[in-house]
Amino acid sequence: TKRVHALRARYKVPKGTPWFLSTSRMNLQSETCVMEIMAAAEMVKARTGEYPVLIVIDTLARAIGGDENKGEIMGKAIENLGVVQDDCGACVWVVHHTGKDASRGPRGHSNLPGATDTLIEVSKTDGVITAVVKKQKDDETGADLVFRLQQVEVGPGQYPDRPATTCVLEHLPPSEGDGPSGKAAEEKGAEEEEKVEEIKTE
Repeated sequence: TKRVHALRARYKVPKGTPWFLSTSRMNLQSETCVMEIMAAAEMVKARTGEYPVLIVIDTLARAIGGDENKGEIMGKAIENLGVVQDDCGACVWVVHHTGKDASRGPRGHSNLPGATDTLIEVSKTDGVITAVVKKQKDDETGADLVFRLQQVEVGPGQYPDRPATTCVLEHLPPSEGDGPSGKAAEEKGAEEEEKVEEIKTE
């Protein structure tokens, strides 16, 4: 909640812009899962006149309701989220983690990356966060966004001399990240220059 207040203040989000948070535990294997999500969506519509345009599941591991490595478990979760997407007309955004070997992509069964329309990989190096589009169904991949967490005060804290704080994302130039527009591009360029130099030397 603190982060929401901080983001609204930092980016001057108009007062009354709808945003809703559910803290209830979700089980994507449950027969009533879709009904529960749609009930929440109907509540949003009753208050705003519209269904939500973005539904974020954070995280998949806490909501999947079973072993993420099993195809039938992952498949059921994807199926239920697909029904919600169709009924609401919303973008369903799932927060998930990679395994120990990040190069292998999202952990768990391969049903997940296979079913996604867009896959964005987020990494952090020396405090700089880079988000790179690794899969895009109807567009090119490789676009990158770069951020840094910046601490801000959001009001009085528990103690008089310690204000309550949280973080907001501060945008940085793509050149400062590890994505295709940043260090990866610089390293690739350096490698190509080195190859040219080797050829000239030979």
